[in-house]
Amino acid sequence: FQRRTGIASFMQWLYDGLSSLAYLQEFGKERRKHLTNAKRTLKYFKKLSRWCPDNFANKVFLLEAEFLSLKGKLDLAIPMYQHSIELAEIGGFLHEEAFTNERAGLALRHCGDAAGSVSFLKKAYYLYEKWGSTPKVEQLSKKFSFLSQS
Repeated sequence: FQRRTGIASFMQWLYDGLSSLAYLQEFGKERRKHLTNAKRTLKYFKKLSRWCPDNFANKVFLLEAEFLSLKGKLDLAIPMYQHSIELAEIGGFLHEEAFTNERAGLALRHCGDAAGSVSFLKKAYYLYEKWGSTPKVEQLSKKFSFLSQS
């Protein structure tokens, strides 16, 4: 399985792996195929992170947090999300910091911790706004009315 290089390709692989994890959580069909893809993506980003941790470590922590969240291990996933957020902030990856905050908030909501999700979702909203992603800000506002009231 040959992987191409270049920032667009790296991001494509990241979102492909995250999509596989989301698909597993939502539908569970073709589970083996998507689980294999997500594991392969994590392995790939771990390798990239060894070569260039400044660019890839936050992505590894995000993928690991998503795996833990999928297994219902939020007590282990949340620190992974938080570390990914910290690394994204340090690296200046504003959009990835926003996305990871959003994913952490959604994971908490999915497990029934709506109160715990608020700070992550508010931070995601703020960061998407700062990044200039008006459509994403609008999407979050529609989904979570408390965000636009802040």
